[in-house]
Amino acid sequence: MVGDHAREKRELTGDGARFGSRITCLPQPRPLGLAHAVLVARGFLGDDDFPLRLGDDYLQQGVTGFVRRAAAGPAAVRLLLTPVADPSALGDTEGGRVRRSRAAGPLGW
Repeated sequence: MVGDHAREKRELTGDGARFGSRITCLPQPRPLGLAHAVLVARGFLGDDDFPLRLGDDYLQQGVTGFVRRAAAGPAAVRLLLTPVADPSALGDTEGGRVRRSRAAGPLGW
């Protein structure tokens, strides 16, 4: 999804060929969150599985190993978690389940 900085993102990535990939940019008319972005991309994604990753996510080992492990079996959602010094600023998990989200507060799961 691209929004306000679509032109700059396309200039940086092009079509992805120089990275050995293919990049398709889809415009999100207004920044209405991740679920809206997936809804906008629904026609492009079809029934395929896809990784949802924010532009400011940083994975020390990269995403390849995670995607390979995810492909080993079906799941509706997979979360990739990492310990941080102060989880209260971001959200919190317990036993691999989301317990509290910064955006939503305590979750009633």
